[in-house]
Order: sequence, then structure tokens, then C-alpha cells
Amino acid sequence: NTINQYCDSVTELCLCLDGYIAFSGRGGTCHDVKECNDRRDNDCHKNAFCTELEPGYECTCNSGFRGNGTDCVDIDECQEGTHNCPDTYTCRNKPRGNFTCLAPTPFPTPRPTRPPPTDEPTDPPTD
Repeated sequence: NTINQYCDSVTELCLCLDGYIAFSGRGGTCHDVKECNDRRDNDCHKNAFCTELEPGYECTCNSGFRGNGTDCVDIDECQEGTHNCPDTYTCRNKPRGNFTCLAPTPFPTPRPTRPPPTDEPTDPPTD
């Protein structure tokens, strides 16, 4: 079976194409390598999703990240203004590919104050 392999006409040796493997190690039927099953078989970033292709695989950055799949960086939605926080809330970026909206802190309630001291006597003078 010569599917997914190439054969050298001089040596008559057949080898699997890239992305395929012969489980016997001696040629024969070539099967697609499942690169996404083991992180050691692909170069996808830790914040990327691996999709099996035949042959090969594809890396796609997870939501909240951008890049080529082998290099993914956090999107700062707060800095880019792509968050959906209400106007009165504060956007805080999180390095895990998301953000949070912080409610505004209420103004502190003022404490009752005493009237300022005056130089005027409070009681009328007596004779």
C-alpha cells in the first residue's frame, strides 16, 4: 500500500510522508500521527487549541489571546477598549485571557462635624 508514503525507485525503500507513521517501524501502512494527543508532538502554545488535520495539526490561540497559535499573547481588553464594562465601572485585565469589571466604590459617608469654633461668646454676658 503506497498511500501516504513515498518510495525511492533506486533503493526500493518506502517511507511515510511527514505527519504519518508506520506502527511496525518497518514500512507498510502509514497512519496519521495524532499530534494533538501529546503536547510533545506539537508546538502549540499553552494558551492555544490544537486541531488534528490529516496530515498534521493546526494551533489556534484561545479566546482572549492573539497570535499564530505557537505564540499567543493576552489581549488587554481594558487598554484596547473592547471590554463591555458599564461606563461607571473600572475594567481590570486578567492575564488568563479575560477581564473583570469592578463596581465603583461608593463615596464615604461624611461624619457629622461640629461647627467651627468662634471668638464670639455663646452666652450673653451678665452684669
